[in-house]
Amino acid sequence: MPTTGRRALGVVQDGHLVRFLHEGMEQEVVARIGPLPAGKGLLGDLVAEPRPIRVAEIADHPASSGFPEAHPPMHSFLGVPIRVRDDVFGNLYLAEKQGAQQFSGDDEEVVKALAAAAGVAIANATLFDEARRRRDWQEAVTAVTTALFRGAGSEQAMRCIAECAQQAAGAAGASFTEPPDGTRTDLRVTVGAGLLEPWHGRSVPPVGTLAASVLASGEAALVADPRADPRTAEAVALAPGLGAMMAAPVRGNHGVHGLLAVAHRREAGRFDRADLEQLTAFAVHAGLILDVADLRRENERIQTLEDRQRLATQLQDTLVRDLFGAGPVPAGRRRPRHQPRGAGRPRRQRRRAGPDHPVGAHGGVRDGATDRAGLIPGPADLACDVTSLRRMASCVSRSSRS
Repeated sequence: MPTTGRRALGVVQDGHLVRFLHEGMEQEVVARIGPLPAGKGLLGDLVAEPRPIRVAEIADHPASSGFPEAHPPMHSFLGVPIRVRDDVFGNLYLAEKQGAQQFSGDDEEVVKALAAAAGVAIANATLFDEARRRRDWQEAVTAVTTALFRGAGSEQAMRCIAECAQQAAGAAGASFTEPPDGTRTDLRVTVGAGLLEPWHGRSVPPVGTLAASVLASGEAALVADPRADPRTAEAVALAPGLGAMMAAPVRGNHGVHGLLAVAHRREAGRFDRADLEQLTAFAVHAGLILDVADLRRENERIQTLEDRQRLATQLQDTLVRDLFGAGPVPAGRRRPRHQPRGAGRPRRQRRRAGPDHPVGAHGGVRDGATDRAGLIPGPADLACDVTSLRRMASCVSRSSRS
């Protein structure tokens, strides 16, 4: 490895320099320089065309764009891309070789070998990180499934989905937005957690926003810098610390349940395509789980109605039996043709249906004179009616508790 005064590693994603790690410069100098390189000039040329670049004077290279005012002078430069399989992970940068005017061909070969070894190590670390992320998302799916099948309500289910997605993605905030329904035309943020808590309860316009765009297209979206995207201008105003974010539709078999979004704090992290794929898969699982939960709640509602219908039928039979002495004759137990109508009744009931009862032997109602003669129902009859009312109240009470 050649001896140098400045060393740096640039991380590249989607053709852009997203991270810049450096060594060999004092913190006071770094603070005076200001923002880190954004991938322009000579560094940008190496990002656009990943190939080794070795120059004796940086200022003489056609792609050079100069240095900030407080930046210390640099002359010699050597840059080599780091490849992970067929993709470019980033670049190694060396500057200011000590003991010579410029880097040699041997220096370039050594750095290329170092970049290849770094590529292998990064590939292994990437595989491990992907396995960890898949495990985290699978645990999130399991947690949501368990919560919904334990009987969580609609809003509790949405909050569980948002919070599990936030934890699995390692994000600072998450939200769940419901689409328009028959009572409103705009979108509504049902859940806002963490960094996105200021969104909770807000209405979102049905056009011109990230949520509206994702729901209209049905495709998940990744926004690296919400401040530069007009679709997220209002979102940034509500959460000024908003950084990279992802959003995916939560679809079921019968329509869209809503929109799931997760976000990092500004300059605290980034999402990549693997993260977006994991969020999309999680949203699909969440939509199917919400479908099953809705079906389960509907079945429970139907079962409750059937139970109430059965109790109502039992109550009706009980009242008929207690108030009139007999209920409906079950099928298969018809009265014999020559059996008297009152033969099957208890003795007390036969007496009540006899000539002395207000309802006479021929079924006619006695007049007021007969009632004044002392044939108004006595205490025993009233006690029977009170007992029937108590049974009715008991059945109604049991039906209400069910």
